[in-house]
Amino acid sequence: MKSSVYRGLIVILIAFISLLAVSCPQTNVTDPTTYTVTYDDNVSDDGTAPVDSTHYLQGQAVTVLGNPGGLVRGGYAFSGWNTQADGSGTTYTQGDTFTMGANNVTLFALWTSLFTYTVTYDDNGSGGGTVPVDPTSYLPGETVTVLGNSGALVRNGYIFSGWNTQDDGNGTTYTQGDTFTMGASNLTLYARWLAIFVLTVNAGTGGGTTPSGDVAATQGVPTAISATADSGYTFSRWTVVSGSGVTFGDANAAVTTVTLSSGPAVIAAEFFFVWTERTAPGALDWRAVTSSADGTKLAACNRGSVITMGNIWWSTDGGLNWQMVTALSPKLWMSLASSADGDRLAGCVDMGDIYAYESGAWHDKYPSSGQFWLSIASSGDGETLAAGVDYGGLGVTIDGGDNWTVQSLSSSVWKAIAISADGNIIAACPDGKNIQTAVKNGTSWTWTERTASGKLSWKGVAASSDGQIIAACADLDYIKISANGGATWSNCLAAGVRSWRGIALSADGSKIAACVSGGDIWTSADGGATWVDRSPAGSRNWCAIASSADGRKLTACDYNGSIWTGQ
Repeated sequence: MKSSVYRGLIVILIAFISLLAVSCPQTNVTDPTTYTVTYDDNVSDDGTAPVDSTHYLQGQAVTVLGNPGGLVRGGYAFSGWNTQADGSGTTYTQGDTFTMGANNVTLFALWTSLFTYTVTYDDNGSGGGTVPVDPTSYLPGETVTVLGNSGALVRNGYIFSGWNTQDDGNGTTYTQGDTFTMGASNLTLYARWLAIFVLTVNAGTGGGTTPSGDVAATQGVPTAISATADSGYTFSRWTVVSGSGVTFGDANAAVTTVTLSSGPAVIAAEFFFVWTERTAPGALDWRAVTSSADGTKLAACNRGSVITMGNIWWSTDGGLNWQMVTALSPKLWMSLASSADGDRLAGCVDMGDIYAYESGAWHDKYPSSGQFWLSIASSGDGETLAAGVDYGGLGVTIDGGDNWTVQSLSSSVWKAIAISADGNIIAACPDGKNIQTAVKNGTSWTWTERTASGKLSWKGVAASSDGQIIAACADLDYIKISANGGATWSNCLAAGVRSWRGIALSADGSKIAACVSGGDIWTSADGGATWVDRSPAGSRNWCAIASSADGRKLTACDYNGSIWTGQ
């Protein structure tokens, strides 16, 4: 009976346990994440990297292994392990420990060069002193600190300027205290010598400079320069008078720097005058203006009309004061020309004669001509004159106007004429035709048609003192320049196409001034290569312009306006 009860209880217990197993959910158990440490031989020549077979939990301590596999590399010694192949990470040696992170770790063999290298300093041609000595033997990758000129190296005509990896100075330059990383070879640093050049700083008319005269300039090192304009002038620009390898910080700035790279040089500050309106003569229909070589004696004329004829006005003080010529009755004046000293004048009249002022009096030099004179020019001494007619011929005199010879040229509208200072070369511009030039042969002239000039609506022409440089301007075209007496011509592209009305040259032909109708006055200080808009004079109906021999004093006429001077 009891055994039956026990068996029944056992059956019930087994059933209960089975029921619990079915009704209770089961939970899956996952192994924790582990990480490994791998050892890399990092380009060894022989041996084997150790193997760490442990799987580490995050936060678990790792003990770094040694070099049990005998890793070797030629020229290097094993120095432990590093987290970066180039040795820039964290370095460990055998027995060091670190805490495992959440990533696998690779440790690279750390190799240290068995060779060291030196830095040697070379005086590179010094004339005295001693080079510094660096006694340190550097491993590749070590930092080198550059020494200074502790031994006072000197060289005549030069200044010490640090060290360079090449003796010609074209390598890397270092100065005292600079650092660099040692490579895998010995290094020589050569004294870097900069030549000391003579820099001559000049000032043109109208201002001064600092420094002034001859100063020492170190090769390749900027030298500070400044220009100060006198009253009535304004700074224009810096120019190179002589020398090469000259660089300005800003050639158009009064305060700037200049650097000499290859030798001595002469530079100059140029100044330009302030424009002044001369209202005394009044607002007239000006036709021409002329100037003496020094720019102090000026003369201008207006045509007027057949009812109210024009006059000649002159000034002997650079335009400050003006007087009307009263010795002559009003006339239809078309053009004026002056001798270099300004003591002789020649003027031509529309439907009239040619008049000359000499020895303090006016004389009719072409009486009863009744020609439609349009233009006139004079040599420096006033003896050679050339005058052109509107739809007619061109006359030349070599005795101040006492005797005239009509040239064998086709009838034209002779808009403008220029004569060299010595009176041996003439340039004449016939409207719509090629420019004509003439060379004096005794008492006669040999004329050449300059077909390269082009057939333009010429308005003005000017010549240098020797007649080799000729500048001409035309309406709605470029300014034309010839540097060989008219044989060839070039366009002044920088000045642009404009309604040019007048042009003037300095005696040497390097400075050019030209005026525009309904525009500005433009100047060039380099023979027409570059141009500056002299906008302070204003946009006006400029019709004529004259220059002093040095090109620094200009006088211009505003048609139906005033005379303006820049001096």
